[in-house]
Amino acid sequence: MNPVPQRYPFTSAGASVVNSLYVDLVGNDHVVYGARSVSTLESQTTTIVTVYDPPLTSPKDQQPGQVVTHNSTARITVTQTDGSSSSTESAVKTQATYIGRETVQTPLGDFANACKFKTVFDNSPSSNLSWVPSDGPYRGQVVKAQVLDSGGNVVQTTESIRMVYTPK
Repeated sequence: MNPVPQRYPFTSAGASVVNSLYVDLVGNDHVVYGARSVSTLESQTTTIVTVYDPPLTSPKDQQPGQVVTHNSTARITVTQTDGSSSSTESAVKTQATYIGRETVQTPLGDFANACKFKTVFDNSPSSNLSWVPSDGPYRGQVVKAQVLDSGGNVVQTTESIRMVYTPK
């Protein structure tokens, strides 16, 4: 598994968030194992770790319009600065639609022919767009993501700024 740090733009001073998404290409599948988010505001740090069981798996080769449904359990552990933590488990059902390929620009670089996906979560009014390079050293990794509200408006954008990844 390879963590992929991402950045969030903030409007408030003193806040920072580092997200790591644990994904890999295994055989002909793109596999998402989980994520880790560390947010700091002033002297308070919150770490959120999410693990999917089973991991979210999608075929690497898809046609535009193809939909992949994921059914999994997410175990989410939240740890505070003082060491206190809590864990919850919940069922996760998503539908990921492969939209097609396009060029995407990020601080990590420009990616031609990046695969674009739209993911809808059960029982959630929001959805996500994500861009994944189809070739090169970051192939199979999410380099940009956006959260859309129920009206399709972008409410948050994340971009990879650094990546530790050794392709297989």
